[in-house]
Amino acid sequence: MPGGLALGFEYPQHFSRLFKKMEGCTPSEYIASRNRRPDHRADNANTGATAD
Repeated sequence: MPGGLALGFEYPQHFSRLFKKMEGCTPSEYIASRNRRPDHRADNANTGATAD
């Protein structure tokens, strides 16, 4: 898993194990669930918030 390596984990399995412990699902399951959700960025378009 490139994300785990980018975060400094020597072995991808260590990242996946910690992620599952913290989030309750694997990184792949998390990504799949995020892809199924509707995009909420439009809801925040008129809040006046700015990204710095």
